[in-house]
Amino acid sequence: MPEPEKIKLRRLHIGDVDAVFSLDRLSFTRPWSRDSYLEELGNNELARYIGFFDGERLIAFAGYWMIVDEGHIVNVAVHPDYRRLGWGELLMRRLITLCLADGGCRMTLEVRRHNTAGCRLY
Repeated sequence: MPEPEKIKLRRLHIGDVDAVFSLDRLSFTRPWSRDSYLEELGNNELARYIGFFDGERLIAFAGYWMIVDEGHIVNVAVHPDYRRLGWGELLMRRLITLCLADGGCRMTLEVRRHNTAGCRLY
């Protein structure tokens, strides 16, 4: 188990695209393309992404689009080695705080019915 004080949270940027893409591929059966993340992190003015890092290793990330006063969560992923340790919940709490700071008053997240981990976040 990682030492919590060594885990750092920060906003993600274009230089993180390979790490985000790799974690997405580990986490989902239908991952986004690398080009999609290039667009999200480099050009989408509505997109806000944050990630937890254990040293240089991205262990979890999430992103949302700020549309008027609503944050639409588009992706949440936690590295398999770090699952069931509370990082997903903490990541969601940080997203909510960020959305509120952006002027949001609600957030949405669509989860596939068979995604039990995602459903538990509700």
